[in-house]
Amino acid sequence: MNILKSAPFLASLVLLIPPSASAMVDEAHSLIMEVAAPFVEEGFTIRADYWNGKLETGKQKLIRHQLFRGNEYWFWLATSDPGCSLKIEVYDAEGQAVTIERTDIPNCAGARVTPTKTGSYYILVKIDWEEASKAASNVGWAVAYGYR
Repeated sequence: MNILKSAPFLASLVLLIPPSASAMVDEAHSLIMEVAAPFVEEGFTIRADYWNGKLETGKQKLIRHQLFRGNEYWFWLATSDPGCSLKIEVYDAEGQAVTIERTDIPNCAGARVTPTKTGSYYILVKIDWEEASKAASNVGWAVAYGYR
């Protein structure tokens, strides 16, 4: 079989494959990168690694992460699913909220932190549908951060 003759057939098969859930997560991460771009101009370094997954609306997820005293951090939560309200909050090891500034734009929420000590911190992620009819749905999300 000539591979060049089979290329159109293979291309048509690819078009028939439904988009995966990871595509939605990648879209959420892409949105974060767009939101984070102006922070790079302010001296923030945006980390290439990020967290992602699916979360049932109304549920929460905690992400444990090491933060360092003397640094300033922005954490961003995004989803490619329109119609969601997003919450991101950062807590210290004692469970005290340490977020000092928040930002909300469509499909993205941010939290700024300046830790007073080095240690483990917890990033709380929560997603709710604004429409009650979709309350049990799973939503693809991504969290990324920058520091300076």
